[in-house]
Amino acid sequence: MFLELDGYNEMVDFVGSHEKVVVSIRPKGGCKICEIYAPHFKKAMKELLAVRDDFQVVIVPVDEECVRELGVCSPTVILFKKGKEVKRIIVEKVPEDKFEDELKNSVNEAFI
Repeated sequence: MFLELDGYNEMVDFVGSHEKVVVSIRPKGGCKICEIYAPHFKKAMKELLAVRDDFQVVIVPVDEECVRELGVCSPTVILFKKGKEVKRIIVEKVPEDKFEDELKNSVNEAFI
């Protein structure tokens, strides 16, 4: 259901060849924030994919290129449409109890 990619370059190729993509960028070994929010991310994406199948979900470990090219240095979800970033969610800035709704609303608004 969720494709795990190797890093920034693979993500760029994937995003460029798919119309709508939700990208979860997180440290390779995980982190405390990831442990807390990952189950909410998976639940929200599974629920959305059950009712709409017009987007892809990928997980990418943060690497030097993610930091340099995207400015990502903490767990982040980025929505891409036609290869362009349309929404960015800095995970730790969203309260845990609102994270699933934030994701669902963002996908539904960005991927009309």
